[in-house]
Amino acid sequence: PRLEDRLRPGHFATDELTVKTKGGVVEITGKHKEQQDKHGYISRCLIRKYTLHQGVDPTKVSSFLSPEGTLTVEAPIPKTSRGPEPHHPVPHPSQPQTASLPPEP
Repeated sequence: PRLEDRLRPGHFATDELTVKTKGGVVEITGKHKEQQDKHGYISRCLIRKYTLHQGVDPTKVSSFLSPEGTLTVEAPIPKTSRGPEPHHPVPHPSQPQTASLPPEP
């Protein structure tokens, strides 16, 4: 299993985006300088932070920007940090299902 998140940072080029980890947090930043458009001047800034699951190695976090403009940030989740897998028994159809009711007062 992998920790994975996708983000569409729209107005930011690859060289305007950074992904870094510090203190168990992934921080995505996007910033470009003031630019002129048809309405005047505009600058944009994006900051997004995610807390890593316990046990995820921050050096294993990777990111890439797709040709469509989707930024994917991912990291493997160690088996030990996932906790025990839940076990849910499924009753056999031939066995009647009973419900326990509290005794009447």
